[in-house]
Amino acid sequence: METSSRAEVMQPALLKVGISLAIVSVAGFFYAKIMTRKVTVIKDCPLETQVTSLKTISYDGFEDEDSFHTLPSTCMPLVEDEGSTIWDCSSLANTLQDLETGDGAKSEEILVLRSKIGDVEKREWELENQFIRYRDLKEQESMLMELKNILLLELARVEFLDREISSLKTDTIILKNLVEHYVGVLEQLEDWKSENRLLQRKEKKLLRRTRKQSRVIGEQNIRIEAGETAILASCDALETRNAIIKKLDDKVKELHTIMDQTQQEKNELSTKIDLAETSASSISKIEGEGVTLETYNQLVNELERLKKDREAEIKEVIFLRWSNACLRHELYKKSHPELSCFEGCQEIGSLLEHNEPCYVVESSHDEHAASKRGKLFQRIRRWVEGSGKAKGKVEEKIRQ
Repeated sequence: METSSRAEVMQPALLKVGISLAIVSVAGFFYAKIMTRKVTVIKDCPLETQVTSLKTISYDGFEDEDSFHTLPSTCMPLVEDEGSTIWDCSSLANTLQDLETGDGAKSEEILVLRSKIGDVEKREWELENQFIRYRDLKEQESMLMELKNILLLELARVEFLDREISSLKTDTIILKNLVEHYVGVLEQLEDWKSENRLLQRKEKKLLRRTRKQSRVIGEQNIRIEAGETAILASCDALETRNAIIKKLDDKVKELHTIMDQTQQEKNELSTKIDLAETSASSISKIEGEGVTLETYNQLVNELERLKKDREAEIKEVIFLRWSNACLRHELYKKSHPELSCFEGCQEIGSLLEHNEPCYVVESSHDEHAASKRGKLFQRIRRWVEGSGKAKGKVEEKIRQ
């Protein structure tokens, strides 16, 4: 911007200096021409002065008018087109020689002629000066016309240069606008480049984040797949355990029915035993000790064994209920992992009245429960068979 402003400031000054130099050079050229012409005129003047001196000498030697009239035609002055007179030097010398040999009687005519010649010389000198002035004026006029034409040309050139300057100014304004627009475009490009760099950095950061997130997502997918497989396995295990629990529920129900039946049978047996004891005491009183001590001891042992079996069966039923509750609690925890253990323990709180420990039931517990279930069934069968045998013995004793 500074260089363009300096160029704009220097252009009119340079134009002014160039125009002044051109005018000075033209004026010097014409002044040199005028000086050369004056020098040539001054060189021609000594010759004319020599001619006039010769004329005066010849006029002094004339003695009479007849001798002057007898001069040859070659010695007469010649008037040129320009108004100047030129004497023939050879003829003038001859006339002077003739006049020296002439009479002295014609001295008056000679004086008159001398005066006339002086007037003619004065007129000639005046004409010469006028001619020189005229020639100088003509030269000056021609020079002035040339200067006028040159000035007109220079004025036309100045106008043309003014037009060029105006066009250059408009071009400079256009160029300035273009430069400003170009600078603005460059600034926009720099801004866009900086924004592009920032966007590239953000893109790199986003790519890194996406790569990390993709890795995390892949790991999470793997974990989810593993969790799904574990959930499927746990679902299968839960289904199997649900099936086992259903079977256990059915067996528990069967055991409850069997226990009810056995309880009824025990009650019946106890009533029958009481009746048998009362009847035995009455019979012993009546018959006088008909029943032996061995049968009585057998009956007492049978009752104690039945009581022990009943306690064992009650414990087995409590254990089965406890294991069922634990299995249900474990299933509930797996289906609802967000719930606390306390909520699950409330379901089996009623089972802790018998002071039974609550442990986590695993597959080994299932096997142990299955073995205990088999033993329990065997004991129930034995107890039922034993109760049937005891019934038969009591009935036989009663019949006896």
